[in-house]
Amino acid sequence: MQTSRHPLHLYFFLPTQATEYSSTTIIQL
Repeated sequence: MQTSRHPLHLYFFLPTQATEYSSTTIIQL
């Protein structure tokens, strides 16, 4: 169970980082 939740946990654990990264990419593009 832990292995299955490993990838999802990472994405949900750092939601702010993902949003910031997306914003930076859009601005750079």
